[in-house]
Amino acid sequence: MPWPSEAKGAAVEENRGIEISGAGQEVCYNRVRNFKDGIDTFPSQVCAAIDIHQNDVSKCLDDGCEMDYSERNTRLYCNRFTDVFQGISVQPVFGGPVYVFRNVVYNIDVEPVKMHNSPSGALFFHNTFVKVGVPLVLMTSEPVRNSVYRNNLFIGTGGNYAYECNPPMINCDFDYDGFGGGPWKLFLKWNNVRYATAQEVREKAPVYRHVTVLDAATVFASGIQPPEAWARKFDGAVIDLRLKPGTPAIDAGEVLPGFNDGYKGQGPDLGAYELGEPLPHYGPRSQ
Repeated sequence: MPWPSEAKGAAVEENRGIEISGAGQEVCYNRVRNFKDGIDTFPSQVCAAIDIHQNDVSKCLDDGCEMDYSERNTRLYCNRFTDVFQGISVQPVFGGPVYVFRNVVYNIDVEPVKMHNSPSGALFFHNTFVKVGVPLVLMTSEPVRNSVYRNNLFIGTGGNYAYECNPPMINCDFDYDGFGGGPWKLFLKWNNVRYATAQEVREKAPVYRHVTVLDAATVFASGIQPPEAWARKFDGAVIDLRLKPGTPAIDAGEVLPGFNDGYKGQGPDLGAYELGEPLPHYGPRSQ
């Protein structure tokens, strides 16, 4: 498929790089590019206990990865996604838990996280998302239930919000994430209530009492910025989203046993990478 599609919004051929379901499967160390979706789960008699990790996915005209129709204990971790229309999809999740952690996604056109069709039980920890426009947006009217965000980074540019959340959010617990970019007209829309600033969110909102605001121009040690336009092409192999020393994302996370053990400093860092750690290996391994 060409990147991007010749007519944005036109019908896109239904092809996927890897599509898998069942139980006890593992998808790892693949390079996937130029498909509609990169790696997907799909509905079947059982969709559980699947691990997707260390993959290098790029140039997707829809979702980088779909964890759709997962029932429980599916895990998406330590993957790199570059140039995707939508980021990571959990539409829907049937109770979960579905774990999404330590992934990096650079150059997303619309939603970093696609939580449509009333998912329940999605857990997002320590992911890094970078895009043009609003850092985080969820464009659906159907409710999201029993989902948790912790220690993620959402880096974008200007727009109406830092996080525009349109659906009813029921029993959801979002906190300790970092947002960079701006300027924004307002900071947060949550359950149809609008909060003007991050400080108002900390004081009055039912979520994000420990939100961190970052300078998108200085958050990464490599100096990489959000893309100027989604239609550009990027080489994931040279995109380095490790944190810059001194950024407020350092030590700003919550301790999550089993997910950020061995952190350095006063607390875990936000995003996919702890300061000082080498980049993970993504894609095929050398012989």
